[in-house]
Amino acid sequence: MGPNIIEIIEQVEDFPAMPHAVIQLFRMANQEDISLANIARLISQDPSLSSRILKMVNSNYYNFQQTVTNINQAVSFLGLKTIRDVAVTVSMMNIFPGTHQEMYKKLFLRSLCAGVTSSLIVDFAGKGDKSEAFLAALLQNIGQFIYLRYMTKQYIAVIEEAVQNGIELPFIEKLRLRITNAQAGQIVAERWNLPHKVIMAIRYQYNIQLAYKKALPKETLQIIELAYLGGLAADFFTGYNKNFKWALFRTRLEKLFGKGRSASDDILSSIPPLINNMGFCSLVGEIDSYEKNIKKAELELIHSYSTFNKTYHALNQLKQKKLAEELLSANPN
Repeated sequence: MGPNIIEIIEQVEDFPAMPHAVIQLFRMANQEDISLANIARLISQDPSLSSRILKMVNSNYYNFQQTVTNINQAVSFLGLKTIRDVAVTVSMMNIFPGTHQEMYKKLFLRSLCAGVTSSLIVDFAGKGDKSEAFLAALLQNIGQFIYLRYMTKQYIAVIEEAVQNGIELPFIEKLRLRITNAQAGQIVAERWNLPHKVIMAIRYQYNIQLAYKKALPKETLQIIELAYLGGLAADFFTGYNKNFKWALFRTRLEKLFGKGRSASDDILSSIPPLINNMGFCSLVGEIDSYEKNIKKAELELIHSYSTFNKTYHALNQLKQKKLAEELLSANPN
């Protein structure tokens, strides 16, 4: 068996890195008395990053009444944390080049969906840090990007096996690759010196029950919960096992934040137009409406029942055949 993804991360020389300006923005977010002018000056030193930030800031997602023409305006309108989140978002498309661009694009779309959902839940629930929630959910599946970059064939096979059998991805990752994308993502997040809340949200994205057993601050647990819900919604819109993810999102939203079915429907129906107005459609495509995804979930469920019935019928036939053979063997005359 070859090296696992953590061993590869430790050895590779071309490990992807966030732009210098983004790294500095993370540091600034933890400092007091940072002037907006200094933030704008830092970002402006990277023309490519500045251009992509302005494009996103002027998208319908933010819906400013006037065109934002320079980074100074963008920083002034959005503030440090939000401009940091925008910088991370637009950087993700460039730090993971590869031959399988369609898969990268799908992962990026999933990341956007998770981030937007988490921040939207903060608006609905009135709890949590909107910026931290967005960032944690956005970077939640960073381990999948790393797998796709360095273990491309193996990881595509893992994804296909999970989808074809309707099994949750981490189980197949653990079985075939020994390390889940959540574990790999934690290593990447630590290497990038991301905020501790974000690292924990990546690590416990599939098992928040385990996070509750750790001595984590209340604020960190809240970010983990928000990112977890964002991930469920993202999987509903962009993944498989849609009916399961839909039901789980509704149940957990009510349990964790006291928001029932009506709020769940309002949140989920808001996601596609928000995502599709972020200015990335030409690069990664659009997300279908909430109603269309409900229909997909229903069709997926019907297909699952059909597959189960066929399998059950086939097993029954084998059982009857084996029983008949045993009876004939026991009574040769």
